[in-house]
Amino acid sequence: MSDARKRVEQAIACSNNCRKAVELVRDHAFAQFRAGQIAVAEYNRVDEECMKALGEAARMVNRAAAGLGADLDANLAAIERATAELKDASATLEKAQNVIALSASLLVAVASVAVAVIDPTKASAGAAVSAVGSAMGSIAKAAAD
Repeated sequence: MSDARKRVEQAIACSNNCRKAVELVRDHAFAQFRAGQIAVAEYNRVDEECMKALGEAARMVNRAAAGLGADLDANLAAIERATAELKDASATLEKAQNVIALSASLLVAVASVAVAVIDPTKASAGAAVSAVGSAMGSIAKAAAD
């Protein structure tokens, strides 16, 4: 397998993990809206943030496929692991109450991952893993409240 193909496959894996986490947040927000726990304005805010995050997830794959981020190889495995953990952590959202804060935290994490894919440096990879860790912490805290 060529390095370029491997990079694209890893970018797709990161993107898919981010997308699944985003969809879980949006699904939880919709469940809260249906249960009368949040207003439509709150749901719309979460939905807009989720749409932004989904756009970032798509852009990271497009840029990897275009050959950008050729120096990412050394850092992408750590980012891929972190996004897989984020996706898994997002599955625990059923108890979370503050879905708006979660969506904002998730958007920051996905944007950081996208930056690391687009402009791969050790610093951007570290920032992405840190942002994902922060989002996971927000999810754990929200699920515990």
